[in-house]
Amino acid sequence: PLVDDDIVLDDGRNLRYAEWGDPSGRPMFLFHGAPGSRVFVPNPAVTAEAGVRMVTVDRPGYGGSDPLPGRHILDWPRDVVALAEALGLDQFDVAAHSAGGPFALACGHELVDRVGHVVLISCVAPQEALHPDGFE
Repeated sequence: PLVDDDIVLDDGRNLRYAEWGDPSGRPMFLFHGAPGSRVFVPNPAVTAEAGVRMVTVDRPGYGGSDPLPGRHILDWPRDVVALAEALGLDQFDVAAHSAGGPFALACGHELVDRVGHVVLISCVAPQEALHPDGFE
């Protein structure tokens, strides 16, 4: 990565992140699956060629980020805002792979004034939501 660092959140937790791609490109947060970490990133050269400043971040309890006991998915957007502000990002996109999907959707829902696009890549979803009448 171009950057591999952490910030300290208001509650004292460490939040670890990495940056890849074009430092002056369009900012996008990429949320990893489970298990996973901030080192999951598309090809950094292709990311740079696409003009993307990719910020990957360890969710609480993964990689270098401290756990948040009793956390809920809707706690995540606050952590993302804290990191965005530390990086000087007012507007950004979010993307997620696998189990990171609900966290990207939480950001899209809670941060409508900051998130431009939400991209989901092979993400998980509750099966009952997809098949409310069950499987045949």
